Amino acid sequence: MILLWAYVAGLTGDNDPWDVHNFEGRWSPNGLVYPSTGGRINPSKRYEALREGLEDYCYLWLLQKRIEAAKKQNRDVSAAESFLKDIVEKALIVETMSEMTTVREALARQILALDSAPQ
Repeated sequence: MILLWAYVAGLTGDNDPWDVHNFEGRWSPNGLVYPSTGGRINPSKRYEALREGLEDYCYLWLLQKRIEAAKKQNRDVSAAESFLKDIVEKALIVETMSEMTTVREALARQILALDSAPQ
């Protein structure tokens, strides 16, 4: 609910959100989204980072579920479990978007490998 409020709260002001000096309490320079001409909405960097973080979590959750399903089929998941542990640690120490992209691609490959492995 807080995310919805933070998103919608930025849509009702009259000030120019890009002009921090014109801030009168209605537009926060820390908002998640900002309006633009023509009624469009521009996401902030914070919004994009939040969205990417939620997607990362979903992929980690999906890999965990694939591992659990494979275990029920008595498949060897030791490599996938080790990968999951390592990938979480790596995601916490990446310094560039290019490194994070590499981590995300490796995560996607691992999910696909579990999906395509013989059952």
